[in-house]
Amino acid sequence: MAAIYHVEILAWVLMDNHFHLCLSVEKPDLCESDIAARFEALQCVNAHQKTWYPWLLQKYYRRFCDLSWFMWEIKTRIARVFNQRHKTSGFFWGGRFKSKIIEDDAALLRVMTYIEQNPVRAGIAEKPSDYTWCSAGDTKNRLAENQATIIPAVGPFGQFSGELRARAYVTWMDHQANLILNPEQRWLQPPKSIEEICLGPEEAVAWREEFKRAGPSQWKNQGYGSQEFEMEIREAEDEAVLKLANQRYLASRARKARLESPTKDPFQSEESWWYQQPEAKSKSQ
Repeated sequence: MAAIYHVEILAWVLMDNHFHLCLSVEKPDLCESDIAARFEALQCVNAHQKTWYPWLLQKYYRRFCDLSWFMWEIKTRIARVFNQRHKTSGFFWGGRFKSKIIEDDAALLRVMTYIEQNPVRAGIAEKPSDYTWCSAGDTKNRLAENQATIIPAVGPFGQFSGELRARAYVTWMDHQANLILNPEQRWLQPPKSIEEICLGPEEAVAWREEFKRAGPSQWKNQGYGSQEFEMEIREAEDEAVLKLANQRYLASRARKARLESPTKDPFQSEESWWYQQPEAKSKSQ
């Protein structure tokens, strides 16, 4: 599904009652042939196929660049397969997904590390690469089977390429992530080729304190990164909530005015002058 949408999956983990995805959602320039090709690819996995028409261009361009639509596809398709297999119905995942905006590469690496550590914190595995249903474990298995792997060039991994980058990623998650989140556990030193990118003891302590202050799982903040960035995102969210509340209030007042005076334009009433454009206000006076 990520290949159909303009989405790159950077890290993931599937647990028994939830899952985490670290995604990059892109919005490239509009290209009709590209959107049409993605539309046809979507029909190949749909139960009911649709026909492409040029007037669908804008609609599916917005859809393929939309995180909410992508998450809807993932959750709906999983629920559909489960219900068909077990002869049941209803939602599979409870509630709407939660999301955060990540500030930069440093915050991104923290989030990816946090995601990979879910099976370790749950006591399912001793290290991320031992758990098949996460990106570190999947990468380890792909390397063992000589399959292609795609690891984003995040932070220190940018200095490697190909198979070496994939091995560096698995090593980081196995050694450094446990050092950060499970300091009481003892692990062998990483290979010399990877050792230079690993955090030192002081950096590991700083990461640990950061997770205690505001870990990625604390959903009261819609941003993850520096405190300034998190405050900026929170203010933007608050402004969006207030704007939506104001729109609903205005719609409610207009609806009420129409019911009370069906023949009178509610936007010309004395009570509603405050939300008119200045030109309209001067006319009504």
